[in-house]
Amino acid sequence: AAPNALRNTAVMPDQPTTQTVSVENEGITQEEAYAICLENAGVAAEDAFHDKVEQDRENGNAIYDVEFETNYGDYQYEVTVEDGTILEADYEVNEAWARQQEGTPMEIEAAASFVANQVPGATAQDVQIWEEWDDGQRWYEGRLEQDGIIYEFEIDSDTGMISQWKADYRG
Repeated sequence: AAPNALRNTAVMPDQPTTQTVSVENEGITQEEAYAICLENAGVAAEDAFHDKVEQDRENGNAIYDVEFETNYGDYQYEVTVEDGTILEADYEVNEAWARQQEGTPMEIEAAASFVANQVPGATAQDVQIWEEWDDGQRWYEGRLEQDGIIYEFEIDSDTGMISQWKADYRG
């Protein structure tokens, strides 16, 4: 089960971090990048599968693209090779898992406050949020910018569960 299932939210990555890992000049290894991402997501290594770590370049910088799945969702990260800084963290809930969870319906004002509580220093007034409908299903989508990080999210209005969460460090 997801570690945060009792809070009626899916596990989502923490905000991108500028915490560095002490390594030699060559940078961090693929294994270290993977470990950084698992720790950020709060996922135990034995709970992750279909994992992939590939080296790439983003804006001229060497990065690792890290992906893994759990029974409750999929995670994607971009991590700098140089020092392990997480530049992007993306999480999407597994819909089959989400349909089996109990939750509490959430109105849009409560959803804005809930998102603000996930981001240090943010307030509900900082959250841009709107309601979406499709095939009789209602959810909230939104965006928040805080300390050089852009957060984008979706929240299921029936369960109060964050179904998608993306944090993109723009420094």
